[in-house]
Amino acid sequence: MVSKKSAVVVGAGIVGISLTRALHRAGFHVTVLEKSSRPQGASIRNFGMFWPIGQPSGEGLELAHRSRHIWRSLREKAGFWLQETGSLHLAYTDLEAAVMHEYIQCAASERSASYLSPDVVVNRIPSINRVGLRGALWSAEEMLMDPREAIQKLTRYFEEQKDVDFHWNTPVTDIHQNRVYAGKRFWQADVLFLCTGSDWNMLPTPNGKEFPLVNCKLQMMRTPPQPTSWQLPTPLAFGLSLVHYPTFQVAPSISALASELAHLYPNFVKWGVHVMAAQNAAGEVTIGDTHQYGDNLSPFDDMAINQEVFDYLLTRLNIASPKVLQTWHGIYAKPRDGSRYYFSELEPGVWILNGLGGAGMTLSLGLAEVVVGKL
Repeated sequence: MVSKKSAVVVGAGIVGISLTRALHRAGFHVTVLEKSSRPQGASIRNFGMFWPIGQPSGEGLELAHRSRHIWRSLREKAGFWLQETGSLHLAYTDLEAAVMHEYIQCAASERSASYLSPDVVVNRIPSINRVGLRGALWSAEEMLMDPREAIQKLTRYFEEQKDVDFHWNTPVTDIHQNRVYAGKRFWQADVLFLCTGSDWNMLPTPNGKEFPLVNCKLQMMRTPPQPTSWQLPTPLAFGLSLVHYPTFQVAPSISALASELAHLYPNFVKWGVHVMAAQNAAGEVTIGDTHQYGDNLSPFDDMAINQEVFDYLLTRLNIASPKVLQTWHGIYAKPRDGSRYYFSELEPGVWILNGLGGAGMTLSLGLAEVVVGKL
């Protein structure tokens, strides 16, 4: 009898879970090593948005489409809340509206984007502030989940699968050839995948290899559950997101908009803010976020910028219970050269997959299938 191929995945965040799924489907016995008792990193500290509108045409959009089908399948198997919500980018200046119209013209052949009038927007979501509203960019492709629930249920689902073993509270201390060590214990496998998110710089890497990654810190907030009479059925983004996502660089007016926003909101530019809001199944509204890049990020959050983000949102969305229940920050890794992700073979059979940044929930499931297919 031919023995089953084996794999070790280090890290149980969304990238590690995605690789676990892809490897298992490819016939591997998979061992997952996670340093904490449950995933604690950026995979549970985000909006839970599946956000293909943030991906430019080409590989990113193709991976997002591939991931969408997998998310739908896992929703049924693992039993987590996943809503097909679409998305709205609201325009409150003429330049924001111009960028949206230009984007729609460029994207018409491969996306569902359309422009909605202010009346249509407010009819859909009465809590949106009608004063100054120019309209909105509607996209039907986005989905929403609560990452705290989704990641937890996904790990439980895969723990129940034959030929998948999870080892919690197991920080990796050394990697040598096809062995991974955690203290005196070790696991040997045909392939090893390192998916440790922002802890990439703590990995005991083969040959002391340095990774071309940088960490990004994001501050976020969440309100208490809103009254059942108040609903936000579609995640919201605004003009700042048009500048943030490379998707919108196809619009000729994007540079003028970036200059306008830098003049209007200099502190937001300094903190890398683009304001978004999404309501989960419990009725809580998640709000964010900032983007600070560096190798020595502060462990402390700045409440003043949180308040600025919250105040900006309240000028555009009338939240029934406008209180902040929780604040936190997440840290994710990104390639320093702006690449979509970092995938490299460190030595034969030892791979690192990291650096998806804020697109982990959007790209990881599809990307993992592509990566495993190349083994």
